[in-house]
Amino acid sequence: ASLTGGQQNPAVTTSATGTGAFTLTDAGLAFTVTFEGLEFTSAHFHNAAAGVNGGVVRAITDDFDGKTASGVWTSADAQPLTDALVAELLAGNIYVNVHTSANPGGEIRGQLSPDEIVTSLELIDGTDGIPRKFSLFQNFPNPFNPTTEIRFNLAQSGPTVLKIYNMLGQEVAKLLDENLQAGPYKVTFEPIRLPSGVYIYRLQSNGLNEARKMLLLR
Repeated sequence: ASLTGGQQNPAVTTSATGTGAFTLTDAGLAFTVTFEGLEFTSAHFHNAAAGVNGGVVRAITDDFDGKTASGVWTSADAQPLTDALVAELLAGNIYVNVHTSANPGGEIRGQLSPDEIVTSLELIDGTDGIPRKFSLFQNFPNPFNPTTEIRFNLAQSGPTVLKIYNMLGQEVAKLLDENLQAGPYKVTFEPIRLPSGVYIYRLQSNGLNEARKMLLLR
């Protein structure tokens, strides 16, 4: 999850940002949340859909060490992870909120979205050295269901972002956001709950960007 002020309801203007990584396991929901640019007073998991405010279902304030919180939300917690909340999680109705004294209702928020799965990010072997130019190729297969492969070339190392948008320009999935070495790559994308339709995938790296269309058929 990406935590921003724009996800708050109402939206909050702030330079603070955060990220969260969440894995549903047999033990519970393992989580790591980190932020930059604010002095927080509290932080919680809340239960509501994107753009809607909901009640606290688990505090994570005491899980922070500095600006990073790590832990496992289990069914044995004082605020337990119940089967009903797991269902809400899988429906995309759980979010993390980080609160400050300036914005007690929450300054940055991130919705936990199960809508996409990156099954692999792989550096392609057997090629002739570093690619000469930045390139994004047509996904294959296309149309696709349930998975498709996206290949791209990086001529320079650097921060690389690969996102999926619907035809309204709304971001529906972030497949990649990390520093990569120069080289040819492939990403396998398996959307779990996205409906049939045309989507745009956009690759950005070192000030360059390229986009292509893909068609998901259910």
